[in-house]
Amino acid sequence: MDTTNIHHSRLPNIIRFFMHHFIPEHQYKIIAFSPLMCPSYRHKLLSLGFLPGSPFSVVRIAPLGDPIEVKSRRVSLVLRKKDLALLTIERITIVNNTKHKVF
Repeated sequence: MDTTNIHHSRLPNIIRFFMHHFIPEHQYKIIAFSPLMCPSYRHKLLSLGFLPGSPFSVVRIAPLGDPIEVKSRRVSLVLRKKDLALLTIERITIVNNTKHKVF
C-alpha cells in the first residue's frame, strides 16, 4: 500500500499530505480536521486562526524533519508531525497573484 497519499473517504479529491510533502515557503489550505483529533486541541487550533478553509505557509522544517514551523494570518506556530498528520489539507500555488489548487 502506498502510504504517501491517503484519500479522505468523504473528500475523494483532497490528498492528505504527510510531512515529507511539506515544502518551506509554500502555501497550503486546511480542508478538515480528523475526527481522531482531541477536541481541546482542535479548539486551540481554531482559536489561533487555523480554521477549515484558511491558508497557511510552511516557514521552515527542523533538520530532522520534526517539528515544522507554520504561519497563518494571525500567528506563527511550531507543530509536530503527528499533529499535522491530523489535518486534511491541499497545496495552493500562486500564479500571477492568483491562488490555484494543486492535487
